[in-house]
Amino acid sequence: MKRREWMLLLAVIGLLIFVGRYGIHPRQSSIEWREEVKLHDGRSVLVQVRRNYERRGGGYEKYSANSRLRSMTISFNMDSSKVFEHEFVGGTLQFLDEKDGKWYLGYNSDSSHPSVKIGNTALYPHVAVLHADGSLSKPGSWDDVPVEIKNSNILPATPNPAVISRFHQTTVGHEEKMLHWSQHPTGAGWGVIHRVTPR
Repeated sequence: MKRREWMLLLAVIGLLIFVGRYGIHPRQSSIEWREEVKLHDGRSVLVQVRRNYERRGGGYEKYSANSRLRSMTISFNMDSSKVFEHEFVGGTLQFLDEKDGKWYLGYNSDSSHPSVKIGNTALYPHVAVLHADGSLSKPGSWDDVPVEIKNSNILPATPNPAVISRFHQTTVGHEEKMLHWSQHPTGAGWGVIHRVTPR
C-alpha cells in the first residue's frame, strides 16, 4: 500500500472514531412545538414548548435517545395583550391551568439562582402563581391551589427525545398528544397530581 493510501486510510479511521465519540450533529439541540393544553374547565390554550438537550456520546442521529435535558422553555398568551415566557433550568413544566384570573404553573424543578424569576417552592410539584399584572407568587401550601386543578396536562418527553422529535416544528393537538401519551405512558402519566409538601 502506498504512503498516500495509508494516509487516507488513517484519516478515514480517525474520522470514524471522531464521529463515534462526538457525533455528526451539534452537542446541544432543541425540539420545539406548539401544544394544545386543555384546562380544567375544558378551555384550551396554545403553549410554545422548547426542550433543550445535550447529547451524551456520539452517533449519527440528530436527536439521541439518551440526551440529557438542560432546560425547558414555555410561552403562552395570558390574555390578548400579555405573553408569559420562562425557561425551567434542569426541569420541565408538568401542568398549566387558570382560575379566577390566576395562572398556576406546576413543574418538577427550576434553577435556585437568585436571578431566576420563579425558582423552586415549598410544594412538590413546585407551583408558581402568575397574576394578571404579570407578577409571580409562590403558594405556601396546597390549600392555596384550587382543588379543580388536578391533572398533569403538559406532554412529557416520553419515551425519549428521539421519539418526540417527530413533533419538532409542528402543532400538537390535544387528541394527538393524548394518543402519543397513552402509547408511551410515564409514571407521572395523565391523572391526579400527587400534592406533596416536603418536610
